[in-house]
Order: sequence, then C-alpha cells, then structure tokens
Amino acid sequence: MRTSAAQDSVIGRVAAVGLGETRSRGWGRRTGLVGLAGLAVCLALVVLMLSRSRRDEAGRDGQDGVFDWVGSVEMHLRSGEAGLARRCLEEGLEAQPENEDLKQRLARLDEAEGLLSRARACELTSNWPEAELHYQKIIEVEPLLLEGYLGLSWVCAKQEKYRRAIEVLEDRLAADGQCAQAHSELAWIRLTAADESVRDVSEALRHAREAVKLAPQKAEYAQTLARALFTAGRYDEAQEVLEAASRHLDEEGSAKRD
Repeated sequence: MRTSAAQDSVIGRVAAVGLGETRSRGWGRRTGLVGLAGLAVCLALVVLMLSRSRRDEAGRDGQDGVFDWVGSVEMHLRSGEAGLARRCLEEGLEAQPENEDLKQRLARLDEAEGLLSRARACELTSNWPEAELHYQKIIEVEPLLLEGYLGLSWVCAKQEKYRRAIEVLEDRLAADGQCAQAHSELAWIRLTAADESVRDVSEALRHAREAVKLAPQKAEYAQTLARALFTAGRYDEAQEVLEAASRHLDEEGSAKRD
C-alpha cells in the first residue's frame, strides 16, 4: 500500500512509540524506573509542597470543618500516591493518636508496601509467578492501592496471560472508572498482545480515548491513542493527536519557564 508524505510522517512518529520502545509503558516500566529515579528526585520538593494542599482538598467532610483523614488517604491510594497516603496517615495519627481506623489503615499500607517490595524483587529475577502471587495479595490487603492492579496486570502479561491481565484492569475500572492509567494499559494490551485473539483495535481506541480525556497532559497516553489510530488506518487523526500532544508539551514548558 502506498502512503502519502503526511502518512509517512505519522508512520515514523508512531513507530517511535511502538513495540521497540515499550519501556515507557506499563509493561516496560520496570526498565524505565532507573531513568525515572532522577526525575523523582527533581520532583520531591514539589511533592512536599503540594501534599498538604492535596490533602486539604480531599479531606474536608463538611461537618464543622472536621478533617476526613480516611477520605484523604483513600484519594491518594486511588491515585497511586502511596507515599502521600502514608504521610497523611502519619499526620492523622499525630492529630488523633487513638483513631483505630487510621491505625488499621497504616498497618495495611505497611503490609502492602512490604509485598510490593517483594514483588519487585521477583521481577528483577524474572520470577513472574511469585511476583503474581505478591501482587494478588496486595490487592487483597489494600484494594485501593493502584500499584497492585498495575503490577498484577503487568506480570500476567509477561507470562502471556493476557486475558487475566485485562480482567485485572477491568476490575480496577469497575471500582474506579476515572483511572486513566488503567484505561491506557488496557489499550496497550489490546494493541500489542502476542496473542492475536486478544487484540482488538476498537477496544484499544475506546480505552485510549478515555485515557486522553481523563489525563490530557500525559504524553504517553496520547502516544498510545496515536498508535491505535494508526493501527486502524486513521493516519490523519493519528497525526492530529501527536501534534496536539506536542503543542501541549510546548505550552507546558513555556508556562514553567514563565
């Protein structure tokens, strides 16, 4: 099939986010953690400055200004912000040392984070079955912790248990339909699974669009949507998505410099 110059441009740009560079995706995120560590250091001060305001935003229950510590913790867990959830729990226990709910939530978070460390250690040795058991336990211990679902789906995909990986992410979306990352991960599996019977471009498009709608600032979600559009033969739309993502990054960078 012959393509136009514009289509060739899209092909090149979409190829840059294809299977050869899945390290930025959930399936390849472990190899990307080393690079992300440097970014995390740069963001640490920002997180410290924002954590209290994020907590305040989530924690007012409208009853005489009483702070809802549990509500704030749950918001952070759903967002994949275990560190902020822990900080909120610790501050809550300083303010309310006899609060049994907070004590129990902190104990559960301690157990879940211990399991998470063991799961990631298993990943380093490619012990996927053992990692799968740890991630499953994380979900049982702390059902709100996003990393449990993302990790479990990832190790299932590594074992080519694609339908199980999809089921895990769909379970997460059933509880929290606003989870952009779960939508994006589902789209990626539907696009790239080695098992062709699992691939479904229409489902990939649906989830990719939802991820971009929920988190338009995430360039990787736009890349996944462009990949889905390209796979569907919708080259012009893929080009538009990539250009919109590029403009957003340029505007974001300009705003930061200002």
